[in-house]
Amino acid sequence: MKKELIDVQLLIILDAIDRRGSFARAAEELERTTAALSYSITKAEDQLGLTLFQREGRRSVLTAAGELILTDGREILQHLRGLQDRAFERAQGWEPRIRIGLEATLDESPFYEALRDFCLNHPNIEIELVETVLNGGWEALSEGTIDLLVGVPGPIPPQHNFRCVALDELDMALVGTSASLRNLPAERGKTLHPSASLAQLDDVKRVILRDTVQLNIARQAGLADRRFDLLVQTRSQKKAAIVNGLGIGHLPRHEITHDLASGKLVELSSANGAKLSSYVAWQLNHAGKATQALAKLITNSYEAQKTK
Repeated sequence: MKKELIDVQLLIILDAIDRRGSFARAAEELERTTAALSYSITKAEDQLGLTLFQREGRRSVLTAAGELILTDGREILQHLRGLQDRAFERAQGWEPRIRIGLEATLDESPFYEALRDFCLNHPNIEIELVETVLNGGWEALSEGTIDLLVGVPGPIPPQHNFRCVALDELDMALVGTSASLRNLPAERGKTLHPSASLAQLDDVKRVILRDTVQLNIARQAGLADRRFDLLVQTRSQKKAAIVNGLGIGHLPRHEITHDLASGKLVELSSANGAKLSSYVAWQLNHAGKATQALAKLITNSYEAQKTK
């Protein structure tokens, strides 16, 4: 005889009985009578050819088969509820996935606060994060490989259908270590002082974060590209190279406050620093409701930081 498939309603009933501790309380939660719940269980047992409950004194307890159906059934219910939520969001114009490009110099704390709030309210939307640098972020947004670009510095590329909102102005400090400032070629006979100007930096290796652009012309920010520069792929690599005395470079001031205070890093003349205006950006003709909602949360988070 062909056995029936397990019904979703049976899973709901078993879950309610287990959570509430009795048929009567489960029936109250499900707005049914106790007799109707008992009938549903008996009917399911007949259809499945299984015993789900057995009597122990005055109590009915789940059998091993009943426990298995309850445990795995709860995972199925959770998946079905998530499926229902995703289908509803899709019907309302909410995309199921957002790909976000984070500029390597981004002050990340406000971003992750906004992302946490978004994920709590929209747990069914998948988030993917990638690191971008300079023109690479604009290119990725233009090519559609990301949906949202956060912390990207200007200038904003012309003739693109981008919506851009200013976030903050990033303070970039030109730093090195005491050792890196002394490690000049011996034949030069020079010792670089922290107050040195850019014109005096020609003998010091510079650590440059490589632009992630693929199709267009790459650009470097802060220090000019030269044949003996040290090019790195990520912000963490850049900081590690500078901290280990391999050269000098610009790092976000908010990230190195303790390093400067402890003397681990030395700031060269503040005149060598840089101010970068940063933006959150998305394509107007491609962004769904989820991308726009997250962009608004991010903007509000950075605005709130300015008032602290």
